[in-house]
Amino acid sequence: MQRIKTYKHWSILSDREKDVEYNSWNVYEGEGQNILEEVIKHFKEKYKHHKDILEIDKGLYHGGLLIISATIRKSKKPRLPKSFEGFPVMKFYK
Repeated sequence: MQRIKTYKHWSILSDREKDVEYNSWNVYEGEGQNILEEVIKHFKEKYKHHKDILEIDKGLYHGGLLIISATIRKSKKPRLPKSFEGFPVMKFYK
C-alpha cells in the first residue's frame, strides 16, 4: 500500500525508507506512478545534455518494478546511475 503520496514527501526519505516504500506498492493499481513521474522530470533535467540518450520515460519492468527507462544509441554507452532517487534505471539500446 502506498503510504507516501507526494514527491515532496518521497524526496526527504532515506534510501532505506524509499526502498521499503517502493517495495510496498501495488504498481498494477497505479501506486507510485505520480512519484515516478516527478522523478523522471528530475532525471531528464540532469541528463538532458547526453546526446546519445534518445528517450527517457517511465516503465513497468518484469515482476512489477517501476523503472526509469533510458533508450540509448546502440553504439554508445553513456554513464548512467543504476538507480536515481530510489528508482532503478534500465538502459535499452536502439
